[in-house]
Amino acid sequence: MKKILYIAAAIIVMGACKERFDLDPEQSVWIVAVDAVVTNEYMVHKAIITSSKRVTNTHIPYISGATVQLVENNTDTITYIESDSVKGIYLSPFAFSGKPGSTYEIIVSGIDFNSDGVNDISKAKETMPGLITLDSIGLERIIYPQIQISGWFVNCYAWDSPSENYYLFRAWKNSTLVSDTLYEVFFTDDMLFNGRYTNGIQTVFFDEYKKEYINPGDTITLGVYNTTKSVFNFYSQAYESVIRSNPMFGGPPANIESNFSNGVKGFFEVYTIAKSTTIAPDDVWEYRGK
Repeated sequence: MKKILYIAAAIIVMGACKERFDLDPEQSVWIVAVDAVVTNEYMVHKAIITSSKRVTNTHIPYISGATVQLVENNTDTITYIESDSVKGIYLSPFAFSGKPGSTYEIIVSGIDFNSDGVNDISKAKETMPGLITLDSIGLERIIYPQIQISGWFVNCYAWDSPSENYYLFRAWKNSTLVSDTLYEVFFTDDMLFNGRYTNGIQTVFFDEYKKEYINPGDTITLGVYNTTKSVFNFYSQAYESVIRSNPMFGGPPANIESNFSNGVKGFFEVYTIAKSTTIAPDDVWEYRGK
């Protein structure tokens, strides 16, 4: 009887959604997005500028001709150069390492962000956190066939500083990035281990059901990204919106916050990266759990 009532209720709810909306796929609001990162790694840093696209457009529109500048501690300025091979990608003219404790501001200009015929300026500012003291990493085999969970956790052993910290974790197997999607990036604050030893917290998961296997002799590398609270919130909101959103029974996802001014979307990420590597042992296929 209860099953019949549930089915009847679902039919009533679905049948009540009859209001019709006429949408023109060619009409859309033009939105600019900037994706920029500064880390402590010695490298050529870059910023990517794109815009929203029409439904009928299958390509991401990159924005060319902008001016991108990075300012360190309100004094030193680096003007990025647009890539010759891919327009819309802007590169620092030389390699450099970001400094923990320094404040970085990225300034994007020469673009009409709000379509009023006048070029605007958008800024974002973040301070680079300190580098975590990373001790080592380990592999933990997990298998629970009754709930279709099988794979390997990369466990992190590190000393967390007494300050409030926020971390992202990415993993590589034999130099190939495995955490290349939002779903596979692990992120957390340090509430459970603030100022203490992490003692092997579980981070990135190699999912056997997605054919992410670890075999004896594989080189596994874990990157620990100490980032800012605003970057952590950006990842949290994106995960909630993209991964955990339920469009049928939940409300519409809220717009993901940006740290850029003037209505520009995207995010300016600043973090320090510490890495550790381990070699998968011969008994890597041993497991716990039943």
